[in-house]
Amino acid sequence: MRIGLNSKNDWKALVPVLNRYPLSEVIIHGRTAAQMFKGEIDNGIFEEFSKQLNSPVCYNGNIFSLEQFQTLTEKFPLINRWLLGRGLISNPLLIKEIKTGVKTSENEIRSALELLHGRLFQINSMRLSGSSHILNKMKPYWEYFAATFPERKKGLKKILKSATLETYQQAVNEFFRN
Repeated sequence: MRIGLNSKNDWKALVPVLNRYPLSEVIIHGRTAAQMFKGEIDNGIFEEFSKQLNSPVCYNGNIFSLEQFQTLTEKFPLINRWLLGRGLISNPLLIKEIKTGVKTSENEIRSALELLHGRLFQINSMRLSGSSHILNKMKPYWEYFAATFPERKKGLKKILKSATLETYQQAVNEFFRN
């Protein structure tokens, strides 16, 4: 759950309700619903909220790197449940990094992203009809895929400007090869 709909204090009214039930876990995301994926995670509120719950708590929000994860585990030593979402789209090897404590190379991440992209493209091509539908589904992923390679802005621009599946695939191949 988010800390609130529009206000960062909405969670306070929910604590007594949540504590009435034997929940196996409460996943807390430290932003309001109105913020969506923009703005900073409020770790102070996350900490306050989590300490008032009787159920185990899972941290959710903006874990994109091994360093961020390590910082959060130091900040919240009692939390042992972590939800990784968009960070895994940016780096499919993030779980491996967290488990081993070792950063993977850019080439390993590139290969993993290429495999992930290929699988997403295959699945979307089977369930969607027409190139515009497939492109409209695939292009938003590139906000996360490209985050690992900020120096490849021209390649990203080509991908996002692609109007056909052929030009899209060419731009994708070029992005992963350079």
